[in-house]
Amino acid sequence: RNNSLIVEMKKSDQLAKAIQKYIDSPNLRKKMSFAARKTIEKSFSVDVYSKRIGYIYQKLWSERGRRLV
Repeated sequence: RNNSLIVEMKKSDQLAKAIQKYIDSPNLRKKMSFAARKTIEKSFSVDVYSKRIGYIYQKLWSERGRRLV
């Protein structure tokens, strides 16, 4: 998954270089923004969240000997 540039914490020089890469490269910005959007759509959609919440409820209820319909 290549949707961001990684820098170490408290390394402002690395952060500055990463920001400069985005400034200098419109193609990199475009590539990263599309990849980031895909990640967000895949991981945080309403469908994904509703399935996760449903799984959590089912697990909690089954641990108590109950079942959800």
